[in-house]
Parts: sequence; structure tokens; C-alpha cells
Amino acid sequence: MDNPEAKSQLKYRFGEFTLDPGRGTVLKADRVVKLRPKVYDALLYILENRGRLIGKEELIHTLWSDAFVTEDSLVQCMVELRRALNDRAQEIVKNRASPWLRLHGSGDDGGERRRRQRCSRQCPGRDGLRSERE
Repeated sequence: MDNPEAKSQLKYRFGEFTLDPGRGTVLKADRVVKLRPKVYDALLYILENRGRLIGKEELIHTLWSDAFVTEDSLVQCMVELRRALNDRAQEIVKNRASPWLRLHGSGDDGGERRRRQRCSRQCPGRDGLRSERE
């Protein structure tokens, strides 16, 4: 939405909260919920794209397009967001399992082979690493 006047009037309401992009605030009732800038940006992006799945890479690229960060930065951002919104049950921001699992890293942690074999039996698919869709 490129029209600044329309943006100043737009408000996102979700649960007990209201995000006001014109003011750059999140309110619960009449109280301001304090969020760090990246956490606020993440919430705004999620609300702007409500109703569709947003991949980790997309969110990382959107929030940190000018820097290299790891997935840990996104995880920490989501932890802070859920804590600020008191969303322990993930009712506001929901995670979905990806349709493909990819195992990273080198070496064997002792249980890696067993997990792969179990996944291969339970979720047959490409390389035995396909997860079940929700």
C-alpha cells in the first residue's frame, strides 16, 4: 500500500491486539505493547500477508535484506513476538511443518540414522525425507 494517507488509516486487529502502521504501534486494549523494530516489522509483514504461508527464507530476506543472518535470528524474533503477544499456544502466529525435511550438518549424532530410517518407513517419498502434510 503506497498511499501514505490510506496507510495512516489502516489498522490490523487480531485477537485482543491492534497494530497501527501509521503510528508504528501495537496496542492491547489501550496499552502499548513494546516491540523491538525487527519484531514489529515481522508482525507487520505477517499481518500484511495474512492468510498465506510465509517461508522462513522469505521472512529472513524481508527483515534482514541488507545483512547476512542465520535462522537463529528469525527464531529469536518469533520467540520475542510470541512472548510480547502472550502467544505460548501459537494461536496468533502459527508454525507449519515444511513439506520437505532436509537434514543438515556433518557427522552422526548417534540417533541420526535411526531417525532417517524411521522417517523412511513412516513417510516414504523422495530420499525417504518427505514429511506428512498437515
